[in-house]
Amino acid sequence: MDLNDLLNQLQSLNLPSDQFAVFGSGPLGVRGLRPINDLDLIVTAELWEVLAERYSVISHDHGLKKIQIGDIEILDGWYPEVSSVEQLIAEADVFDGVRFVRLHSVLEWKRLRGNPCKDPVDITLIEAFLSESESTPAPKRT
Repeated sequence: MDLNDLLNQLQSLNLPSDQFAVFGSGPLGVRGLRPINDLDLIVTAELWEVLAERYSVISHDHGLKKIQIGDIEILDGWYPEVSSVEQLIAEADVFDGVRFVRLHSVLEWKRLRGNPCKDPVDITLIEAFLSESESTPAPKRT
């Protein structure tokens, strides 16, 4: 699945753009750091309540709950050690009208989580990208 297909799926949900942000591997994918297979979303408590009335809610890791819609996984929270969901959404980078959690927050989460399969590679990719981007002017975002 490519990023454009995933973003089309996301757009078809007609979610209020100020009440969610893409987390997980999405912020890496939108920057071309690595391919992604799905989109993980964090949402405000208000949006979660609306979605939980429409879709099936199932258990997820670390006591979280999720709603799975196609290749989109919507979570009812995130790791509070990183930041609050509301803050992560408010501070997110915006690409083509979609909020993506800042890479610094993704990096912090991946360091905390420590998934031995994916996180070491992703941490290296993020650190290299951030190091390079800090030495060059940032692209204009919309």
